[in-house]
Amino acid sequence: MSRIKFRDEEFIVFVNYLIVYLNSGYNLYISLNETEKLLTGNIKALTNDLIAAIKSDKTILPFHNFSKVFNNQLITQILSLLFQNNKAGKINNNLEQLLPLLERLKMQVIEDRVKREQQLLNNYLLAPLLGSVIVSIYFSTGILTILVGNLYG
Repeated sequence: MSRIKFRDEEFIVFVNYLIVYLNSGYNLYISLNETEKLLTGNIKALTNDLIAAIKSDKTILPFHNFSKVFNNQLITQILSLLFQNNKAGKINNNLEQLLPLLERLKMQVIEDRVKREQQLLNNYLLAPLLGSVIVSIYFSTGILTILVGNLYG
C-alpha cells in the first residue's frame, strides 16, 4: 500500500516536470524524453518504458499500461487527457484541463498521508494506555496477594 502512494507522489513530480516542458512549447514525446532525464528511481524506469512503448504504438495503450502501475483513477484520467490533447494537436492550449485533475491528485495524496500519520499517532498513543492497564493489573494482583496472605497467614 505505501509503495503505491509513494509512486503517486513520484507521478506528481513527473507531471510537474512534464508541464514545464509542455508550457515551453515542446510536443509530448520530446517533453517525455526531457522529463525522463530529470527523474530518479522507479518513475524513471517506468517513464523510459512509456517512451519505448510510444515509439512502437501510437495508440492510448502505452499510456493505459503506464497508468495501471499506479492503481489510481485520477492518474488514468490525467494520462488519457494528455494522450487525447496530444492526438488533437492542442496539448499546449489545454493544460488548464490537466491542472484541476493534478490538484485533486495532490489533495488525495496529502489526505492519504495525513490518515496514515494519524493512524501511526493513534497506535503510539494506545501503547502507553495498554502499559498502564498492565501495570494496574500487576499492582492489583500484588495487593490481592498481600491481603490474602494477611488473611490466611
